[in-house]
Amino acid sequence: APMSLMDPLQGTIAREVSLSGVGIHTGQKGTVTLRRAPPNRGRVFITSAGVEVPARLEFVSRCDRSTVLERDGARVSTPEHLLSALYAAGIDNVEMHITCEEVPI
Repeated sequence: APMSLMDPLQGTIAREVSLSGVGIHTGQKGTVTLRRAPPNRGRVFITSAGVEVPARLEFVSRCDRSTVLERDGARVSTPEHLLSALYAAGIDNVEMHITCEEVPI
């Protein structure tokens, strides 16, 4: 069926990829694993406790020196560089499984 103007094409990643390193503010070692996601899923962090933290404005709890996303007691710090790279690459839907509180730099 043809796409309507109200239903734009959406992108995800071709295959799973993991990045490991340390958080620039916390010094915590961690890994973020990006996984394909279906249309309309959005960009969603999934913590090691299984809490889903969507990368959406309503989940921003702080933005001094870096951004912090929070939901149900789970926090994801410094997501802005990863999120801007995903946006620039046209990745609308991706699950970002993270093992620590801060995205590795």
